[in-house]
Amino acid sequence: MKALEAIKILAEITAYQWGMFTSAQAERVGVPRYTLTRLEHHGQIERLLHGVYKIAAVPSDEYEELRAIWLKFLPALYAYERIEQLATDFIVAGQTAAILHEMADYRMDRFEFIHDGRKQTRQLQIKVRRRSFSPSDVIVIAGLPVTSRTVTYHDLLNAHEDMSSVFYEA
Repeated sequence: MKALEAIKILAEITAYQWGMFTSAQAERVGVPRYTLTRLEHHGQIERLLHGVYKIAAVPSDEYEELRAIWLKFLPALYAYERIEQLATDFIVAGQTAAILHEMADYRMDRFEFIHDGRKQTRQLQIKVRRRSFSPSDVIVIAGLPVTSRTVTYHDLLNAHEDMSSVFYEA
């Protein structure tokens, strides 16, 4: 596959995913892994995580690492497909949700999620808690599914987080 053709195809995916895509999504649209390797080698795409890339011309933002981790959890699905079926997805929670809600002064140095199934990761900065949730307890912020302000506040209390950094308004 020619590089220009691959970039055009990938641009369609990335237009709604912050300039990012997964290798599984690329395969869905017919872009083989060897083409990704070639595009990365020539500086047209950047690897963010194993299996998660972005178009090199897309600027980074403060949520780039969080979004890349979220995409990696269910790599074959597009972001819009995942938002449509929140009941089966990974939801941003805890301190990470508090940051997205702008209700706490935490650093984004760990990434917390809830999921109704079992998921383990070896990465120490990523924590996935098993918990069922109601879709009414989830909102979308910055394109990501996030626990509501009330649920986030209760999660912080239950986790015995330092509440001196939290400012909550209902």
